[in-house]
Amino acid sequence: MFFIDLLLAAALATQDPAPAPPPSSAVEWTRAGDAKLDNADADGALQDYLKAIGLDPKYAPAWNGRAIARQRKGDLDGALQDFTRALELEPSEVYWRNRASAKRQQSDLRGAITDLSKAIEINPKYGEAYIARATARFAADDLNGSLSDFRKALELDPRNPDVYRGMAYAKKDEGDYEGALNDISRALSLAPDSAALHASRGLINAYKGETHAALKDYTRAIELAPQEMSHYYFRGCVYQDAQKWREASLDYKRASELSSPQWEFPRLRMWLARARLGEREPATQDLKAWLLLRKGPPNDAAARVAAYLTGTLDEKAFLKAADGEIGAGYKGRRCQAYYFAGEKRLLDGDRGQARDLFKRALATEARNWRDFGSAQAELAFMEK
Repeated sequence: MFFIDLLLAAALATQDPAPAPPPSSAVEWTRAGDAKLDNADADGALQDYLKAIGLDPKYAPAWNGRAIARQRKGDLDGALQDFTRALELEPSEVYWRNRASAKRQQSDLRGAITDLSKAIEINPKYGEAYIARATARFAADDLNGSLSDFRKALELDPRNPDVYRGMAYAKKDEGDYEGALNDISRALSLAPDSAALHASRGLINAYKGETHAALKDYTRAIELAPQEMSHYYFRGCVYQDAQKWREASLDYKRASELSSPQWEFPRLRMWLARARLGEREPATQDLKAWLLLRKGPPNDAAARVAAYLTGTLDEKAFLKAADGEIGAGYKGRRCQAYYFAGEKRLLDGDRGQARDLFKRALATEARNWRDFGSAQAELAFMEK
């Protein structure tokens, strides 16, 4: 009898329900857009937010939603315009934080920090704003300000593993590797299956010179998140620092396969590994082919490194461009240039110039760039 009841219920369930009426207000269209954003349908969300704005041009959540959709589609200028309009209508702490995220994507660190400070003024207990400002200050090389914000975020949420992770990175860049490892251990005690946290510990161990521990951490991160390209890239860096060029080349290759053509780091590093393996000419041809496919400014830092490695830009012009770098992240880009110039000199047998260039990379104090750690490793090998 129970089985028959189930069949009857299933038959009744096949009748089509009456379609839900379409949204009729700005609030309803905005909710519909939010639902589509949650399902990764940015295009559909944009249409819904547009309808909401048409019904009520002063409804701030619709402008904020459309800004997020535009941001996800890569239209950062449009996103900033919409976030600004939302703030004009309703200066909420969430909208200030959201606009800061778009400014971060445009490398406007100063603007992002200003917006996040506004968010904190409105709501001094807004933990996410402290975390976001801490990471922005970290990127702007303000380690003291970054640590201060992370500590405040920790007061507000002492069980947030991301806060411990951020503090660990800041301490790592101060050279306090033990303090950094302690913070990562605290984070892992809260989220033991976090691939990102295992990778973070791997990075700190690599900087500390603990190669075996670093490789173990990155391998665990890959087990937990096998499609995450950055784990292969950073494990490749550890292999490279240990002069294990074949293993490094394989990891850089996998990172390149998993990433978009825009992500230059594994491609540039793969050239180094293959050149050390005696594959300099085919590596050069592959890097030239990548440069043609890559969508990016023809004279940005990545394009210059590729042009230098492939021989279409000489060392003098390459280093002059690096020395002229200004703005957010300039120390890192200079560090990168000196590091790659040192590697190329080493390939050409000029150990003296290579040593000087690696030392110049370290003099930038750009500890949050992986090239800094690799320059350290090369100098250590040269002095053995």
